[in-house]
Amino acid sequence: MIFMVLVLVAPWYSSVFAQDNKYTRETLRGLQGIEVLIESLKPEIRQRGLTEDQLRTDTELKLRMAGIKVLSHKEKLSTPGNPYLYVNANIISVAHTYVFNIVVEFRQDAFLIRVPNIRTFGGVPTWYVGEVGINPRLEEIRAVTKDLVDRFINAYLSVNPK
Repeated sequence: MIFMVLVLVAPWYSSVFAQDNKYTRETLRGLQGIEVLIESLKPEIRQRGLTEDQLRTDTELKLRMAGIKVLSHKEKLSTPGNPYLYVNANIISVAHTYVFNIVVEFRQDAFLIRVPNIRTFGGVPTWYVGEVGINPRLEEIRAVTKDLVDRFINAYLSVNPK
């Protein structure tokens, strides 16, 4: 019941969360490039006009324009740390609006401090930002995703100046 009231009363609500500070930014230092991985969207969201291809194009274009090399999957596998930017736009339709949780994470392989010979594979998030909210327009949710990618670019450039 409270959720429905929130949906009706606050159609443009959002809240940002992040692990973006001087320590997490240091994990971006010296990157040679990154792969972009876009999580699958729900079929209903694709049918209403927002697709993974749009999010991939938006993300990769922003990275390239900032001078950050976008790696293919094969290139990523031969790059130290197997670095990638993970974009997960979890969106559901509720009462003529959309509830969303968007996360942009930089992931890379890591070693455990207490057992240095153990290496994680598949990527550990070492930097991330996200936003949750309610919005009636998918195009505005797409813009939120672009803004979060911009935050990654700013963090990257802060430790990798041109």
